[in-house]
Amino acid sequence: MILGLGRYEITEEIYAGSSSCVYKGIDHLTGNSVALKVKHTFPDREAELNWHRSYKSMAVCHHPLLVPALDNIPYDQKNAFMVVMPYIEHVSLENHQWNLTDLIHLTMQVGQALVYLH
Repeated sequence: MILGLGRYEITEEIYAGSSSCVYKGIDHLTGNSVALKVKHTFPDREAELNWHRSYKSMAVCHHPLLVPALDNIPYDQKNAFMVVMPYIEHVSLENHQWNLTDLIHLTMQVGQALVYLH
């Protein structure tokens, strides 16, 4: 699937949920790979406002353990929006064989990010 969205082009679906989808894409302005999270619908106005507040919070966070939001744009459906983030290659954590050292390291990273956010 390839879908053009102005400067962004969706190249593949990464995740599909009941209210949002995540795609991998290309930013044609920079040439960078991006992740595009599309929120299809909002149950009410407050949920939509929360989406925009979350985007603004992500956009101003500059920490190596947090993924920044690069853009928040209307999507092709009524009342749908898309947040653009840098695409980060990853290994699924779902089937990872965790040992105590890994868990301690992960917990410390989450703690560092939480300290930064608060």
